[in-house]
Amino acid sequence: MDGRVTEAPKAWPMESRTAPRPPPRAARWLVFGGSGEALDGLDATSADVQVVGDSAAFRSALESSQPQVAVLWMPPGAAEDLALLIAERRRRPWLTAVLLTQRAMVGERLRALASGLDDALPDGVVGAELAARVARLRRSLNGSRRAPIGIGDGISIDPILPELRRGNDVVHLRPREHALLLALARSRGGVRSRRELLDLAWGRDHDGDPRTVDVHVRWLREKLEDDPARPRHLLTVRGRGYRLARVPVGSSTSVPGALTDR
Repeated sequence: MDGRVTEAPKAWPMESRTAPRPPPRAARWLVFGGSGEALDGLDATSADVQVVGDSAAFRSALESSQPQVAVLWMPPGAAEDLALLIAERRRRPWLTAVLLTQRAMVGERLRALASGLDDALPDGVVGAELAARVARLRRSLNGSRRAPIGIGDGISIDPILPELRRGNDVVHLRPREHALLLALARSRGGVRSRRELLDLAWGRDHDGDPRTVDVHVRWLREKLEDDPARPRHLLTVRGRGYRLARVPVGSSTSVPGALTDR
C-alpha cells in the first residue's frame, strides 16, 4: 500500500491473495419488484433471493448486501432506481444487472443496455428463464471481465484485483485508487469531471468534496508515471477534469496538453 513497485511472483499462493474470489455458483440475488410466476420461479432455483418493494429498500440492500445479481422491474422501479443500478454496475465488476420493463418501454431498455446493463427484457419472463439467462450471462462475462485493461507503454490494470502491472512488476493500489483508475480506463480516453469520478469510484451517495479526486490522482501518478510532475498517462484537462491517455511503448516525451495539479 506504500506505492513501491515490487517484482511479480511467478505464482500466486492462494493463501497470499487478498483479492475477491470468484462468486459461488448459487449467486445472491437482489430483486426490486416482480410478482407471481416470476418470483415463484426464482424461488425454485438454487439462488439466494432477496426481494424488496420500494426504492429505499433497494438502495439500502444494494449497498449493504453486496448482491452478485440485481434485477430491477420498472415499474415499480423509477428512473432514479435505474440510474443507481447503472452506477453500481459500473463500480462492481462482479455485479450482473438486469432490467425488466413493460413491453412498450422499448426506449428504456435500449438506454439501459447502452449504459452498461447486462440485459434488458420485457416483462413476462418467468423466473426459471430469467435464472437461466443470468447464469449464461455470468458464464460469458466473468471471463471477459478478468482481461487486463491496457493503458499503454506496457502498463495494464487488473479489472478485479487492486493491481497495476508495469511489465513484469506489480504495483498495489488502494481500493479507491483502483476504482478511480478503472473508471478512467473504461472511458477510453474520454474526459471525466471530478463529480463523475466521485460518483463512479465513491458512489452517488458520497457527499465529500470533489477535490478528494485530486488527492487520489496525485497518489496514482506516483505509482503510474515515471515522472509524476510531468505525467504522460493520467492527464488533467483544464476546467474539465481528467483523462487517461494511451502512450505508445517506448515513448519518452510528455503528452501535449498535460497539466498537473501542483
